[in-house]
Amino acid sequence: MHRLLVLVGIVVALAIALPTSTQAASFTEVIRLTASEADGGFGASVAVSGDTAVVGANGAAYVFERNQGSQDSWQEVEKLTTFDAGAFDGFGVSVAVSGDTAVVGARWEDAGGNDAGAAYAFQRDEGGPGNWGEVTKLTASDAQAVDNFGSSVAIDFGIVVVGAPGVPIVSTTTGAAYVFEPAPVPTITPTPFPDKDGDTLPDAVESNTGVFVSLTDTGTDPNNPDTDGDGCSDGAELAPKSAVGLGGGRNPLYFWDFFDPTGNGAVGFTDFLALLLRNGAVGDPNIDPLSEPPPPPAYHPRFDRGGQIPGGNLWEEQPANGSIGFTDFLSLVRQQRATCVLPP
Repeated sequence: MHRLLVLVGIVVALAIALPTSTQAASFTEVIRLTASEADGGFGASVAVSGDTAVVGANGAAYVFERNQGSQDSWQEVEKLTTFDAGAFDGFGVSVAVSGDTAVVGARWEDAGGNDAGAAYAFQRDEGGPGNWGEVTKLTASDAQAVDNFGSSVAIDFGIVVVGAPGVPIVSTTTGAAYVFEPAPVPTITPTPFPDKDGDTLPDAVESNTGVFVSLTDTGTDPNNPDTDGDGCSDGAELAPKSAVGLGGGRNPLYFWDFFDPTGNGAVGFTDFLALLLRNGAVGDPNIDPLSEPPPPPAYHPRFDRGGQIPGGNLWEEQPANGSIGFTDFLSLVRQQRATCVLPP
């Protein structure tokens, strides 16, 4: 019993301490807003969003912003009008604002029929910083005379609702409301450049002249992904060095700048093993390095390099010198640090 009394006491105390839904919020007038021009009817409609207020008048609407001129002040920053609203179209009869978008109704606008009505959307910074420019005119898809479309407007998160109390759904004045959503932004898929050989170089830059001029005239074969046959594709050889470890920036027309005896595009253990099986072999360095090599331990220039080019990049090698030995193993070590891999 004692516990029950304690619980009841706590509930009563909370009920007294906490505000109830019947308690009225307190508001204090801080400023009186007036229009810079005497349009008449100022205050016929009002809306507020954050630090922006919009007030409707006869044929216009006025935008006010807080903290303009001084702290906590409200100053007029724009008068909204539209070029196609007549003097008796009722522009300003309703207003709404959300964020950077304001909507103004004109219930007697006549484009869809006598007094069919319309609404106009304005966007902040449209036409220049701080400017409120008209971006679209809203009308009903089934507009007809005396719909009074625009008698009321609302906007939130880009969705606009416009009231039309004169639409004859059942009787002559049943009314309707129309919802408008932002048009979806079209997704533009870039058209890929033709690349028949799949080496990531557009066919248009692969001029097939055998002479490299620039990245827009590579001289490579558009039908062969590895023009020089060194095991590194044309696109990988011309990729930025930072994009492929140390291995970019090669010449796609020079066979000797990528040392990959097994031809799988990456230097590793199997390449050292292939070189080891031919260690000490000698032969004609002028044999076509792209020809089929004989079984080990026979010599073939595919497994031979003439040493690093003085002053060149880490991977730049001289052509075969006719013997396979220690310098070739060193060349392979250098290539292992500069493997040929396309960027992801």
